[in-house]
Amino acid sequence: MKQCLIFAVLSVLALQSFGVPNNDRVKESKPLSHTDHYDADGNHNAGYDHDAFLGEDESKSFSGLTEEQSKEKLGTIIDKIDKDRDGSVNEKELSEWIEKQQSKFIYKDSDHHWKIHDVNGDGTLTWAEYNQTTYSSLPLSTLIHMPEDEVMHFAKRVHKDKTRWAAADVNKDENLDYEEFVAFIHAEERKHMYDVYTREQMDEIDKDRDGKLSVDEYIADIYKRPSEGVEEDPDWVKQERESFAVYRDRNGDGFMDFAEVKEWLIPTEYSAAEAEAKHLIYESDKNKDKMLSREEIMEQWETFVPSRALMAERDEL
Repeated sequence: MKQCLIFAVLSVLALQSFGVPNNDRVKESKPLSHTDHYDADGNHNAGYDHDAFLGEDESKSFSGLTEEQSKEKLGTIIDKIDKDRDGSVNEKELSEWIEKQQSKFIYKDSDHHWKIHDVNGDGTLTWAEYNQTTYSSLPLSTLIHMPEDEVMHFAKRVHKDKTRWAAADVNKDENLDYEEFVAFIHAEERKHMYDVYTREQMDEIDKDRDGKLSVDEYIADIYKRPSEGVEEDPDWVKQERESFAVYRDRNGDGFMDFAEVKEWLIPTEYSAAEAEAKHLIYESDKNKDKMLSREEIMEQWETFVPSRALMAERDEL
C-alpha cells in the first residue's frame, strides 16, 4: 500500500514539476504581428504578413538576406508546409503552419522538457521513463512522511494526469512521441485536448460537484473576497456577473454547462491563423483553385517573406 502511495506522489509531482503549465485558465488570442495589417488609409502592410507567416523573430532574421537567399529559404519552408506532398499548399496546411510559427514558445518549452525525459533518444516517451527522469533524486523519507490527506490529493491528481496522458496518446500505444508530448504539457493549445483541458478546469471550479458552474462558483474562481473590510463587490466583479448572464450562460438556464465552459476557456468564434491563411491564398492564388502551388508562392515571394532590400525599402516609407 505504501509503495502505491509513493508511486502516486511521484506521478503527480512529475507533472507539477515539468508537465502541466501554470497558466491562466482562459486561452488568450495572441496577435500575429505587433504591426498593423493596414494603415489608417487602408494601405496594405506586407510586414504583417511576413510576421504572421514566419513569426516575428524569424521575420527579423531575413533582414540581412539577399532576394535569392530569401527565396531559397522560402522554398525550404514550402516543403515543410506541404505535409501531404501533393505539390500544393491548401488552406488547412497554411493555417496550421501559421499557428505553429505563432506557437514557437510552446515548442521551445517542449524541447527543453523532451531532452530531459527522452534519455535514450529513441523519440518515444513512456510513463515509466517520464517518472524515472523526474524523480531519481527525490529522497524517499520525504515521501513516506507526507500527511495522508496530501497523499490522497496526489492520488486524485494522478488520475487526472493519466487521463491527460491517454488523450494525448493519439495512436494509443501508451507512449508519447514528440508531438503527443507537446499536446500533453500544452493541452490548451491542441484541439483534440480541449475537452480534457475543459474538464480539468471545471473540476477545479465546480465546488459542489454538480457538473455545471453557477455564477457564484464562476466569481469565486476569479475574485477572492477579503475576509474583512469589504461589504460590496468592486465594479469589475459586478460586470463579470452581468457577463456571466449575458455571454457565458448562452442557454439562459442560470449555469454554465460543459459546452459553455469550453467556449469560455477556448473561444472558437475567430481564428487569426485561418483568416491570415485565407488572405495569403487570396493574394497569391492566380488560377483561383483555392490552393497555392509552389510556382504561385515563389512568384509572389514578397507576400510571404522579406529580404534586405525589401525591408530597407519599407524603412524608407
